[in-house]
Amino acid sequence: MEPTIIEIPSKYHRQRTKDVDLMVVHAMAEWVMDDKRVYHHCTDWLNVLKLSVHAFCLPDGRIVQSVDPQQVAYHAAEFNNTSVGMEFIVAGGHNYDSFLRRMADRENSPYTQAQYDAGGWWFRQQARWFDLTFEQIKTHRDLAPDRKKDPGDAFDWDTFKAAFEAAG
Repeated sequence: MEPTIIEIPSKYHRQRTKDVDLMVVHAMAEWVMDDKRVYHHCTDWLNVLKLSVHAFCLPDGRIVQSVDPQQVAYHAAEFNNTSVGMEFIVAGGHNYDSFLRRMADRENSPYTQAQYDAGGWWFRQQARWFDLTFEQIKTHRDLAPDRKKDPGDAFDWDTFKAAFEAAG
C-alpha cells in the first residue's frame, strides 16, 4: 500500500550530473538537541547544517519528500551525485549519545513496522526508476564506517528487505 507522502521542500539540492547507482539508508532523531541544548525538528536540523535528504520516513509510516530524487541531495558526502537517500526517523528528542544508544538497542528497536513498510515501498520506487537492485542499498555506516553509525544495529535488515520485496 502506498504511504502518505508530505512535501516539505529543501533548498539544498542541485542538478544531477551522473547516473544513480546507489540508495542509502540513514537514520536521525526526530528532534535533535544542539550544543546549546535547544531542540530542532529533523527537517529543520538538516537546513541548519545546509544538508538535505530525498525523504524522511516517520515512525507512523508517513514519508516526507524534501528533494526530488532526480536532483542531488546533500546526504552522503562523495556519494551525493550518484545516490538517493532516506532518513528513518527515531522518535523523540536526542542528543548524539542518546541517539547512538537508541540506534543500537536491538531489544527495543526505535524502528517501526510502519517505517519498514513505507521505507521499503519508497526504496522499491527508486529501484524501479533508476533500474537498481536491493543489493545497491547501503547504510550510511557502510559508506563511512569511521564516521557514521546509522542506521545502527537495531535496524532490522531482513524486515526491511521483506518490505522492499512486498512492494513488488
